[in-house]
Amino acid sequence: GGVDAVLKLKFQLDTKLRANKAYTFGIRVYNPGGKPLASKNYWGLTLMDSTMQSFDGNLRIPGLELKSIPMRCNGIGWTSAAARVLSTLLVQIRIMQPIPAGTANRLVVGAPNGVMFSEEESAVRVVPMPLPLEDARPTRVAGEKLIFNLDNNADIRMGLYNIRFEVSNPSVRPSDNT
Repeated sequence: GGVDAVLKLKFQLDTKLRANKAYTFGIRVYNPGGKPLASKNYWGLTLMDSTMQSFDGNLRIPGLELKSIPMRCNGIGWTSAAARVLSTLLVQIRIMQPIPAGTANRLVVGAPNGVMFSEEESAVRVVPMPLPLEDARPTRVAGEKLIFNLDNNADIRMGLYNIRFEVSNPSVRPSDNT
């Protein structure tokens, strides 16, 4: 496959995989410290048994072009974590240096399993400085994602942005949201 293609794992009948046995898939990432050569921009995936012995793998999974966005998430806060309660969340991001127009076309906030975003436009605000968003449809909810449609013709200024939005907490919280 190519960029954004689904990675399919196919196991030979003669592998050492056994029914009713737990397996862990891990991904090791080495930051290249710069843009890798196209001939070396690959991921590797190996299958290991419980003794950490490799028994299958693919070391030639095409990688994506790495980009650097000068942005840092300073923290997340919320008004309530209680079940079935409408809560206001705040995600604070700091733009470390101006981001040129067209570098990014959207900012996406993903919700944990069972959390639903409010679809009211008034439930989403960015203060004290506004993000440069499209006029026609600045934000939208798509399932578990809140999408900020960035204006491709405007730079994102250096500074602090407090992104506030409302969510409805699930009646039963999952034991793990990772």
